[in-house]
Amino acid sequence: MKIFIMRHGESVLEVTYDFFRPLTPRGYYESRQIAKWMHNRSIVIEKVLISPYLRAQQTLNAIKKDLPLPHKVDILLELIPEGIPSKIKNYLHFLETHMVKSVMIISHLPMIKNLLYTLCPQTKKIIFTTSEIICINFNTRQLLNELQWQMSPQTIHKHHLNVNQPNTINKITL
Repeated sequence: MKIFIMRHGESVLEVTYDFFRPLTPRGYYESRQIAKWMHNRSIVIEKVLISPYLRAQQTLNAIKKDLPLPHKVDILLELIPEGIPSKIKNYLHFLETHMVKSVMIISHLPMIKNLLYTLCPQTKKIIFTTSEIICINFNTRQLLNELQWQMSPQTIHKHHLNVNQPNTINKITL
């Protein structure tokens, strides 16, 4: 199963309650850039797991404009910033046994970093910028999960990747 873990887009900092922090225009734009990049590489998402926080929900809405996603999504309290990665790992195992081939997770720091290290303990330290996404090959039958690639809006910009051209760089090896 392929797992795509994405950090929400850039969000406003000056809000009374963390739960209600909205995306900035840049966060919205960069999330769409990642979605276009994924779409043009024919990445298919069967299942979406998302935090209930506003910025994660808005990231999902931005992505939907450029990447076909299932209509039904799972909003999970376990994906809040202080969530417990082992619970998400157990749910991913359940999805894998039910033949789900690909899952997108949209969440926050430190949750996504802790989830990555729970799924792939051999992984080197990674810095998740906003709207950044990683792909993990999740295989519980062989007890081997492997980080395959990561992509950020900054990498797209730095390498002048054309998000509309499928023949541009499509794999960043760590």
